[in-house]
Amino acid sequence: MDKREGKEKYELAVEVAWLTQEQAELVSFSALVQKEVIEGWTDANYADIEINRAIAQTELGFTMTILPLTDIHTESQGRKSKPKQRLEAS
Repeated sequence: MDKREGKEKYELAVEVAWLTQEQAELVSFSALVQKEVIEGWTDANYADIEINRAIAQTELGFTMTILPLTDIHTESQGRKSKPKQRLEAS
């Protein structure tokens, strides 16, 4: 990286930013799917797997990981839809 200069450093930073964004979108979408699955579980499902809801959600990282990632996905989708809405309104 130290050998790169000016525009070359910028182009590398842009490429890394795009790759990071793509990965973040994949991970946040996966979290959204996982959230929907977990929220669909009933008390009977928890009884079948012999664990209570609070312990399962803690072990699955529901509050600390899944919910924040789903928020990222929702915000990303909102940003993507704004330009489309503006074009449709024109």
